[in-house]
Amino acid sequence: MGDRLGSTSNSLSLNPVDTCNAYYSLSQDGNTTLTSPSNVIAAAAAPTTASSTTSSTLCMLIDGRPIQQRCKLLNDGLMQICRVPHARNIIEKIRFSRFLRRWEDHHLSLEHTEILSNTNEGYMDRPILYTSIEDMCPWSKTKMIDSKYRFCIRIVTNECIYFLQVGTLYLRDQWFYSLQWKRNKLKFERILRSANRPEILLKEMTHMIDFAMTIPIEDVEIHQFPLEIISEILQQQQCNLPRFVHENVIVSLAPLLEKNYPSPEICDFFSRHCRDSPRSQIVIEMFTPVVQRILKHNTDFGKYPRMRVFVQEYLHALNSQNDGLHVVQEFIKRIHGPTMICPFPRVLSNFVSVCLAAIYNFFEDRKNFRFEDKDSCRAYEEETESQLICYTTMLQT
Repeated sequence: MGDRLGSTSNSLSLNPVDTCNAYYSLSQDGNTTLTSPSNVIAAAAAPTTASSTTSSTLCMLIDGRPIQQRCKLLNDGLMQICRVPHARNIIEKIRFSRFLRRWEDHHLSLEHTEILSNTNEGYMDRPILYTSIEDMCPWSKTKMIDSKYRFCIRIVTNECIYFLQVGTLYLRDQWFYSLQWKRNKLKFERILRSANRPEILLKEMTHMIDFAMTIPIEDVEIHQFPLEIISEILQQQQCNLPRFVHENVIVSLAPLLEKNYPSPEICDFFSRHCRDSPRSQIVIEMFTPVVQRILKHNTDFGKYPRMRVFVQEYLHALNSQNDGLHVVQEFIKRIHGPTMICPFPRVLSNFVSVCLAAIYNFFEDRKNFRFEDKDSCRAYEEETESQLICYTTMLQT
């Protein structure tokens, strides 16, 4: 099938991305060093295959390099429709040839599970279910010689073949990629919600994220849908997923979180990984750009308390490295320069909010904590003392 899952063309977003100059990484001896973002992105990127049905007409040259333009997601619009039954013999093939086709005008709506017409008559007397589509591809304008609209999409179902025509090449590609998104969105949703094996779940998550990052559609839904469905899955199955799945999910999520905040469920997932594996290389390399984005752009931790907890757990993970206080201080200096020239004024207030909330929670928890023996009390005080020193050091930096 030409447009199977995960099979999309490579594309490049023209929007600015908030990138960082350096990330932290762990060496073999346990020391924390800095590495370039290209190394992190190369490690997190998953291979994708080019689709044979992807149109190349939305490409332009910038400095001699082909750059694929992005278009808006379509939910409805006017199109010319022709429906042709599958030819079973030579007589029907002649009968259904393009010279004998007639075209109907329809206002189509791309619903969650199907393609609908406002009139529900003629060729569109019944909806086209996404699950019934066997193949979908742009159709050559040279083959459509019996209409003024020369730009067409061919949709093959198990019952018949639909031809959808529009007046411009750009609009044809816009409809094609919008149909591709709606169809694959439904597929990913059904597969992920029914997957029980961790390796299948991870594979489909990776395919979904690759598809969302490469399809040339510019819309909030393109990035929000993968985050929402992954948040739902993690909330349901977080305790049942093995550690290797945790780490691979974090790596797969990295491209989506370059432009989006993690959801509360994803923040819980990240926080748990920081607590369980504070010295993990995944924590240091993958969470650093996410935390930097939160501290630079977040405006109200009161609305997103689990995001604040995630930042706190990340700082605990930094503090647990070799020479942890120095690592934390270096992180603060890199993300926040002198007050008068720092380009991100929210960083300071967000840091103060995180530190004061953590110190307050420490004393509140200590009031309600009951120790069974002196050893547990001593261990608790040693752990919390290290955290308090970390937060007070951050306030002094």
